[in-house]
Amino acid sequence: MARRKKVTSENLKSIIADGIRNSAGYYGGELQRRREKGLEYYLGYPMGTEVEGRSKVISTDVMDAVESMLPSLLKAFIGSGDTVKFEPTGPEDEAQADQATDYCNFVFHKDNDGATLMHETFKDALLSGFGCFKTFWEEKESAATETYEDLSDEEVALLLSDPEVEAVEHTAEDEGGTSPVLGEVAPASHSIKIRRKSKVGRVVVGTVAPEDFFIDRRARFLDEATFVADRNRYTASDLSALGYSKKVIDSIPAFDEEDFSTEKLLREQIDDADFGGGHADHGAFDPSRKEFWLYDCYIRVDRNGDGISELVRCLAAGSGTYVILEEEEVEDFPYAPLVPIPMPHRFFGMSLADQLFEIQDTKTALWRNLLDNVYLQNNQRNEVVDGMVNMSDLLNSRPGGVVRVKQPGMIKPMVATPVGNHILEALEYSDHVKEVRTGVTKHSQGIDTDQLNAGNTATGVKMVLGMAQQRVEMIARLFAEGGVKKLFKDILRLISTHQDAPRMVRLRNSWVPMDPRNWKTSYDVSISVGLGNGTDEQRIMALTQYLNAQKEIGANMGFGPGSLVSRKNVYDALIDMGKEAGLDAATKYFTEPAPDGSDIPEPQPDPNQMFMQSQLKIEGDKVALQRDKMQIEHQQEMQKLEMESQTKQAEMELKLAEMQQRMAIEREKISAGMEKTAAQISADAEAGSAKLEVEASLARERLEHQSFERERERSSGIT
Repeated sequence: MARRKKVTSENLKSIIADGIRNSAGYYGGELQRRREKGLEYYLGYPMGTEVEGRSKVISTDVMDAVESMLPSLLKAFIGSGDTVKFEPTGPEDEAQADQATDYCNFVFHKDNDGATLMHETFKDALLSGFGCFKTFWEEKESAATETYEDLSDEEVALLLSDPEVEAVEHTAEDEGGTSPVLGEVAPASHSIKIRRKSKVGRVVVGTVAPEDFFIDRRARFLDEATFVADRNRYTASDLSALGYSKKVIDSIPAFDEEDFSTEKLLREQIDDADFGGGHADHGAFDPSRKEFWLYDCYIRVDRNGDGISELVRCLAAGSGTYVILEEEEVEDFPYAPLVPIPMPHRFFGMSLADQLFEIQDTKTALWRNLLDNVYLQNNQRNEVVDGMVNMSDLLNSRPGGVVRVKQPGMIKPMVATPVGNHILEALEYSDHVKEVRTGVTKHSQGIDTDQLNAGNTATGVKMVLGMAQQRVEMIARLFAEGGVKKLFKDILRLISTHQDAPRMVRLRNSWVPMDPRNWKTSYDVSISVGLGNGTDEQRIMALTQYLNAQKEIGANMGFGPGSLVSRKNVYDALIDMGKEAGLDAATKYFTEPAPDGSDIPEPQPDPNQMFMQSQLKIEGDKVALQRDKMQIEHQQEMQKLEMESQTKQAEMELKLAEMQQRMAIEREKISAGMEKTAAQISADAEAGSAKLEVEASLARERLEHQSFERERERSSGIT
């Protein structure tokens, strides 16, 4: 099988140039534009829509949200002592895990300014959507000057035998003879000045600005990336101090201002680092101050021709074209990225600022309109008749001023309609939307007068704070799992690999030797980030309840073998309570118990013990009798209540039967009455019918009689 062609150093230069140019976040991309916008909104830069003579106020919602969330995030990681805890995977790893926890936290917080580094990286993540720690091992030569007087030949020889010691000055008093050390006339004494050189190695944790980080566009995770790099500015003097020759430095392309992104310029304008709008060419006046870009690149390439890519670190300097200064194969990337709002299947996510751009624009516009409306009401415009008003008087708006007119009524105010109430409602709604999007509420930003109203109960306020805290805890958990855990793994890996001698460090008020050479690798332990749930008061209350439970269990089962609680459990609970209360030196109040129990004092016999036990037994019997008596009385009371209940139930049933009987009688009475009434009505109807028939008969007879009389009268008349 033919051997594959390996990647040469010349190929690496092209790969580096192509990797930087095609990286995510490179100049002019959408990612860079969003980060620039986040900085502008955070700093409250003008929006570009300002009008001369109108309000130019800027709402600072991005700054308010970022600065309000930062304290809670930092407290989750550094508020309770250790930032992380290495947990053992087996009984044999217990001591190692405890030492690794103490030492890695010491390296991060003492050797490096851990709180400041976290603040800077967390702020980058919230503002730009990406924050990044970088961890590496640094070795520096330190030189200290020491002066000794009145030394003998043997003392001088012993002092100079140290390879790290170099004589700088030497004077001697000559008293004859030949010195076996210096080859001179033997002096009575020596005065010598030396320079003691030593190499000091340490883990360095830094942060990478978002605009100075480059990663393969197609990478979804850091481990998948084929190209990752970051950059810094170095001077020729810096490179010389690192050991590079003048010839190599002169071959590096000079610093190019075009490589500056608008994002970096915005960041540098904060403290006038970019004062004047450009970067001076210091190298024109002093060659040692000539500036270069130095790229720390990590590339997956096949350097040995076996067909499998290795992770190679290349230190490249230049701009556009690059000179490779160093090249080595490494195990892992030194970066620990943080993304507050991840997007699925993408490396970069969203920032807190991205959620607030629209809100800040809306509130700025509403705020400006509100102020403009107030200005118009306080300094209203006037309608005037041309030529009938003294314009100089009108334009002079001093209080009590006189405006001369030629006729009354030549000035008419143009009244502006007040819209303040509507705008304030819109601003309040915008704040509500902001709280929903970010989880940062007005309740979590400090004391609010509305919280103290009688209508707002403590439970309601806790619910609001709890919902806001959930959002903060989610981001903190993402930071913990995404970057902080990787950071401390890198710290442990570096000290285990590079520290070649024990180191004395002060932990828990005592000096402890730390020798990572005897430790296992970081893959033998897991990391649990110190992120708790609830507020400090809630966690202290929970610990108090645990201590009470331990006290009760210890009183019943003791603290020895077979008990659910040991003395070490109680000690750990007390230490954790001190940490939650903010006591860094909580260990000075309690002494850690010996694992073998050797510090447990021997129990001393008590002459009154038997008497006390008998008294306790008597009291216990009394309590038992009293308890039995109370139980009997309770049973009797329950029986009495049951009998009363049965009696009442029987009475109720009797009353119910009587009521049903009365109702039946009433129904019969009502039925009989209804039949009688119906008969009466029928009889009345028949009598009425007969009466009507008689009256009708009489009426017919009258009619017939009247008809007869008329006929008779008519007949008499005719006759």
